[in-house]
Amino acid sequence: MRRHFLAVPLLFFLVACNSQKRANTEDVLQEKTVASQKIRAFLNEANFDLVNTVELMVLFDIQKSLIEGTTDEYSNKVVLNDTLSNQQTIQLVELLKDDASYVWEATDEDPRFDPSLQILLKKEGQRLFILVDEERKKLGFINLEGQRVVKYNSAIATRFKNL
Repeated sequence: MRRHFLAVPLLFFLVACNSQKRANTEDVLQEKTVASQKIRAFLNEANFDLVNTVELMVLFDIQKSLIEGTTDEYSNKVVLNDTLSNQQTIQLVELLKDDASYVWEATDEDPRFDPSLQILLKKEGQRLFILVDEERKKLGFINLEGQRVVKYNSAIATRFKNL
């Protein structure tokens, strides 16, 4: 009788443990994994870390203004547009660190780069500027080490239009 008394709680415990919800392997496979190997190598580790852990993103518009005394020479004027919210920053970071957001195989027949947006990324004294050429769908990542330009796809283009 005593054995049955001990067996019932043990059986109840085993049934409870086995009835826990487990992740279905199909569900695990369907979860989106973000591949960042190409963009990490493209930016270098320090810049990628800054993009991944950014604290503040500020959006600027780049406006062309005619240089006084000339008829065809322009300068770029940077005008503060907005400081991105935490949610906007998170969404943009997810796109920026995803290899699928970029067109890696495209050859650049048009070497021109004429940005209309500038995004400042800041974290603890570190800065990285992202220049956006919406017409040619190019991003320029700029810091003190120089500029790296890459083409981007329509998913990130839509995000830039909604900023």
